[in-house]
Amino acid sequence: MSRGDPERFDVFLSHAPADAVLAEAVRQRLAEAGLTCYSILSGEGDGDSLEDRLRHALDISRAYVAVLSRSFVQSPNLLIEVGAAWAAELPTFFLLNDVRPTEVPAFFGRFKSYRLWDGLPKLIAAVRELPERQSV
Repeated sequence: MSRGDPERFDVFLSHAPADAVLAEAVRQRLAEAGLTCYSILSGEGDGDSLEDRLRHALDISRAYVAVLSRSFVQSPNLLIEVGAAWAAELPTFFLLNDVRPTEVPAFFGRFKSYRLWDGLPKLIAAVRELPERQSV
C-alpha cells in the first residue's frame, strides 16, 4: 500500500462512465483489502484537461486496472489510457466483466486479465506484490 504519501494510490481504477456503479463496487472491494484507489471520474478535476488528469492519475498510482465491459472495450479512451499506462511502464491489469478475452484488442494479451469477481483476489495479491514507485 502507498503509505508514505497521501497523494499516492495503489490502483488507478478505470472504467466506462456507464459502469460507474460497478466500478464503485470494485473500489469498495479493493478498499476492504487495504488498497487505495484513484479514478478520473471520481477525482478532482479543477478544470484540468482529460490528458492532464490522466497523466496525474498514472503518476500517483502503482498499477492501472481497467474494468472491461462491452461499452468500455469500444471506447477510444480505453486505448489511450492503456497506451499511456504502458508508456509510463505502469503495471496494467484488466478485470473482465461481460467480455471474453477474445473480445478485447489482441494487444491487451500482453497484460494480465482476471474475471471480474472470481479473479479479484488474484488481482489484489498481484498489486500487493508490486514495489513502490519512485516519486515523479
